[in-house]
Amino acid sequence: MKTQLLNLSSFLFVLASLAASCNSTEEFPKEISYTEYALNETCQWTNLPYDEKVIIINSNEALKQYIFSTDSSYSAVDFSKHSLLLVSGKTDKDIYKMNIKNFQQLSDDRYQLDIEVLLYDSIVAENWCIALVIKKLKRESYIELNINKESIIYTCEFDNPLMDLPWLKEVIDGLEKDAAAGYKQHARIYQCHYKNGIGFLLELCVNCPDFGYWLKSCEGESLCVMWGEAGDPCAEFSVDFENKELIWEINNL
Repeated sequence: MKTQLLNLSSFLFVLASLAASCNSTEEFPKEISYTEYALNETCQWTNLPYDEKVIIINSNEALKQYIFSTDSSYSAVDFSKHSLLLVSGKTDKDIYKMNIKNFQQLSDDRYQLDIEVLLYDSIVAENWCIALVIKKLKRESYIELNINKESIIYTCEFDNPLMDLPWLKEVIDGLEKDAAAGYKQHARIYQCHYKNGIGFLLELCVNCPDFGYWLKSCEGESLCVMWGEAGDPCAEFSVDFENKELIWEINNL
């Protein structure tokens, strides 16, 4: 009788274990939700390795190692519930846009993150950084990172440059987003002619002594920065300052 009771107990234990296992089983792969983490205007990233690897951050102490702030303030992350993923790299071309193409959980502790980096066909080197806040990861979690870099070429044809040129629209959207967040600024964008055709002058801080004009081609390639209308660094581009046309301005000072 005792043996029969032991066998019955073992059988019930196995059934309970199987039931618990079935109830906790997750289907993989599955999409991972994330929120992009952005620094405010008083902060900047520092000590980044730019090695195209994922850094998993699970504490404020670890996060502080990568942030320089003039007033010691930055957006808080609840690390009891979340992890922050920090990925940085560098390119030998000017960056147009970066996209998270795929972020999936492949198994209980394995993930895959695919990032697309779209580049202008230029020779302007640029560093980049992406920070994502996700649900808390286990200590043993592994993230496979895939980065696809692709050069793009835009034909410069437009009716309204503010709407038809993606790179210019992105610049304006960023400035308007900053203004909506309360950031005080006075900026202007001009359309101009230079030796290779139509270009654009971005004056991102009007009448600021430490800012000049940022000359970009119609395709969005960064050509040079000129300090004042003399523009020695940009002399080779023969910009027609006399006939530049103001096409956009924001001033919330």
